[in-house]
Amino acid sequence: MYDTLEGTIGEVQRIYLFLMMLLALFTAGMFFFQVSSVNNYKSYVNLQIERSGGLTDDALNHINQYSENTHNGRFSVVSDQIGERVTYGEIVEYQVEGEVKFFLFDLEDRFFTRSGSAVSQVRGQPN
Repeated sequence: MYDTLEGTIGEVQRIYLFLMMLLALFTAGMFFFQVSSVNNYKSYVNLQIERSGGLTDDALNHINQYSENTHNGRFSVVSDQIGERVTYGEIVEYQVEGEVKFFLFDLEDRFFTRSGSAVSQVRGQPN
């Protein structure tokens, strides 16, 4: 009688442990997916800088709208050159600040920054 009870309890423990490991793997996968999405965001920021000739107000509006619509507002751009239009070929350096949330577990959000740069592709004099 005790052998079957111990076997049943052991089986329930293995199922519980398997489910907890599965949830931990899912949470880790979602965490790394969110971290990797910063590459898409940086690509969009580079495109806007190249098309607008810098981090102009128009480019920043497009970038913020993209962050809200695509990434739920998790990313933002910080730079000393915000609002400036630069000449053709000039490098614009910026940092992307992001927030990553853990799903299924009550852990603190993680904040990070990634540096980036883009070259202005707009010819003509800056305003």
